[in-house]
Amino acid sequence: NTIAIAQQYGAKVSHFEWCNDFAAARNYACSIPSSQWILTLDADEELAILNPDWTFQLQSVSEDVQAFAIGLRGDNASETEMQTIRLFRHNPAMQYRDRYHEYLTYQDQALHSGHPLVQPLTGVEIIHYGYADNILVEKSTRRIPVLEQIRSTDGLSLMLLWTLSGMYEATQALDKAQDCYEEAWERLL
Repeated sequence: NTIAIAQQYGAKVSHFEWCNDFAAARNYACSIPSSQWILTLDADEELAILNPDWTFQLQSVSEDVQAFAIGLRGDNASETEMQTIRLFRHNPAMQYRDRYHEYLTYQDQALHSGHPLVQPLTGVEIIHYGYADNILVEKSTRRIPVLEQIRSTDGLSLMLLWTLSGMYEATQALDKAQDCYEEAWERLL
């Protein structure tokens, strides 16, 4: 009931026809708002407010800063936190790239947490709830066809091949996982 609940609170709801391209979906979503800043969260994530005054950083930031890196952690406290760029200026020069494991670019330059145009954001963190075993199997089942389509048309990087093998393992398709490992080994040699 996500759409109905969002509309109940006055949210503007738009639809994107899924085309096995995470960057295309994010770019479409980023084209809709009229705000100065855009915050992206996945359906299995929560923005945790650690300091209610965190938005002050948006008002006092230099014009050179195009994005903020936010701490992202799993809901399991033992998982290592990483920095991810999820808050950025609403600017047509900001575009997502790559169909899977999409990343943000500014003027066709990849952004990352150490980039001079990116500043760390304090007072908030993103909690990701998608790593539990039961969720991982369901996610893997949905995402395997996406990676296989990319694999057949463009080929997969070693990182995405490793990701695909892990998804096959999660879904107990061990022969397919083995095929991925063998392909990776051959490419490494």
